[in-house]
Amino acid sequence: LISDYDCRYSICASIRRDESSKFDPLNTDRVGTFPAVAISWRITNEKFMEWLPESISNIKFRAGYGETGNQQIANNLYSSQLTQYNMPANMNNPALKWETMKQTNVGVDMTLFRNLDLSLDWYEKKSSDFLFSLPLPGYLNGGSGQYGGMDAPFSNIGEMMNRGLDLSLSYKTNGENFNWSSNFVGSHYKNNLNFLVDGLSHIPMEVNLNGYQPMTATNTLIGNPIGMFWGYKTNGIFKTMEDLQSAPMQFDQKIGTAPGETYLGDVRYVDSNGDGVVDNKDLTIIGNPHPDFTFGWTNTFTYKNI
Repeated sequence: LISDYDCRYSICASIRRDESSKFDPLNTDRVGTFPAVAISWRITNEKFMEWLPESISNIKFRAGYGETGNQQIANNLYSSQLTQYNMPANMNNPALKWETMKQTNVGVDMTLFRNLDLSLDWYEKKSSDFLFSLPLPGYLNGGSGQYGGMDAPFSNIGEMMNRGLDLSLSYKTNGENFNWSSNFVGSHYKNNLNFLVDGLSHIPMEVNLNGYQPMTATNTLIGNPIGMFWGYKTNGIFKTMEDLQSAPMQFDQKIGTAPGETYLGDVRYVDSNGDGVVDNKDLTIIGNPHPDFTFGWTNTFTYKNI
């Protein structure tokens, strides 16, 4: 449905119904329904705004709400599969269903001095029942397939949210020979994991050092942005014997120059939890991969159709 009245008010609405073969045929949640609606009001076309100076030629307010679905997972994960050696390949989950993204936004468009266009949008996007492989410990699924284990099941494991601002500025000259157009876009957002299903408190992501030794590189905790860098905080290096003797014991290593001991020049790790020793209990968030602000600026110059 699209409707416009007198170049002042407009509404656009839609609803779609999708059925996916990625989910169990016996599951009623195999079908997803996703509505959307958007409205706008060009206030500069109202009679009570005739007092505006010519330098402000357009002001339009916008608001919208919409839902979309995500089914981007491998086929047949709702059922158990076999490997080429006729061994179980994965844990099944017949309760898999659509991930739903619900977004609300409000914005304003303005045209100033006939050459400058401005758009500002605020949005909030919630991803409910997001699809992810359950981070199960190795003793539950037997590790990876090369060790005879099974892949952990995919599941709808929680909700995350993005909230932010988008700004767009466009300027264009109207000269006879020389013209310049400039476009600036900027964005700021906050990401947060709202909750996880019962039994989960975080989502670790591991990498293998030297191909064999697993290490948690990022960790996603409830109430924090996704994919935070995970590790030990450091405080320089040990420079004096006094530093060594006053510091918490580092990974149960004695002071000395032998292998497996701590000495001058070694990295000084921080006792993050304050228990007097540095060990794996001191692993914590050490960085944020999400930028504070992103922007782009493009300029185009033309001269006599060149």
